[in-house]
Parts: sequence; structure tokens; C-alpha cells
Amino acid sequence: MRGVVHISDYNRDAVLQTIQDDILSFERKLRQLILLNGYTNKDMRNFFLYRKAEVTKEKDKTFYDIKIQNYERRLKEIESLGEFQLFEFSDILDFAGSRFSNTIHAINRYTLSGF
Repeated sequence: MRGVVHISDYNRDAVLQTIQDDILSFERKLRQLILLNGYTNKDMRNFFLYRKAEVTKEKDKTFYDIKIQNYERRLKEIESLGEFQLFEFSDILDFAGSRFSNTIHAINRYTLSGF
């Protein structure tokens, strides 16, 4: 998502529901795109290893160590559901926009500096 959004009634159920529906639809379609490109749950684990090797800060390496440990701890649960069903949306976005996945869905990265 990019740009400035101004809606005066974020707290209205209809507005909130529409936003949630759009995000859920995007998430489902992104999973389908990943699957159509031949990736599986095992590729997400390999992606975490790839990202760990890519980062330089120790806290970032620890972050990916935890992701890998959680994957291994939840392996039976992950395998019992469909592909890419138990991963966080942010991980799926990162995976799809990475060189690891040949950038099957390019994503602009924005940071909040000065906050």
C-alpha cells in the first residue's frame, strides 16, 4: 500500500470490514502466486536461512534463528495445513519480494526514520 489515505470514519464497521477484506484477498492471492511459482513450505525455511546469512547484525541473526526454530517446532502443524498457511503475512510479503524467490511480487520497502 502506498500513498495517503484519509477516511474520517475508520471506526465504522463497514470501513474496517472493507479494509480487512481487501487485505485478506491480497494475502490469499499472494499465497496462490507463490504456489504457482513452485514454492513450498520448505522454501520458507530455506528463505529464513538465506535471510540469516544475509544480515549482519547479531539481533537480526537471532530474529531468523527464532523463525527457524519456530518452523521446526511447528513442522507437523505446518505440514497438516496447506502450503504457506501458518506463516506470518509479513514473512510471506518478504519472501515474495526477495531475490530468493526471484522477486515474484516486488514490494517497495519503506522505513520510518526519525520516530
